[in-house]
Amino acid sequence: MENGPQTLEKLNAYNQMVNTKFIEYLQELSIKNDRIHVLMAHIINAHSIWLERIEKLPNSIGPFKHQTLVELLPLNDKNTEATVEVLKSKALEERIDYVNSQGQKFENSIHEILIHLLNHFTYHRGQINQLLVAEGHKAMVSDYIFYNRTPIL
Repeated sequence: MENGPQTLEKLNAYNQMVNTKFIEYLQELSIKNDRIHVLMAHIINAHSIWLERIEKLPNSIGPFKHQTLVELLPLNDKNTEATVEVLKSKALEERIDYVNSQGQKFENSIHEILIHLLNHFTYHRGQINQLLVAEGHKAMVSDYIFYNRTPIL
């Protein structure tokens, strides 16, 4: 059975793979609704912001900063690697003080932050899929179970 850090590492790897597949898929399509690009950038930007909060660094990026899909791929990889480093070097129960984008002060554990991130990604990828379908494109398969399925021979 996996422990907390191992589970989070596995979810981090899953998230990187799915975000990469979404970005690559979006690069193939002719997207009409700019909200799709905005949401994809927001997912990756938010990951960066939370990592900076964990490391007690000033935010270097806004949550809705415009970035091209080409720019998002390496940032997605960088965020994934930084998350692995957090999992290796920090205690999940460590409390992090931060100020949100509205200037409000909060405190959460690293574990709570990482779980939030995973839910945040899933939520917005669902929105992206809904917008893709509305444009007549296929939705991406992003369910965690597909990442873990092993076919029975």
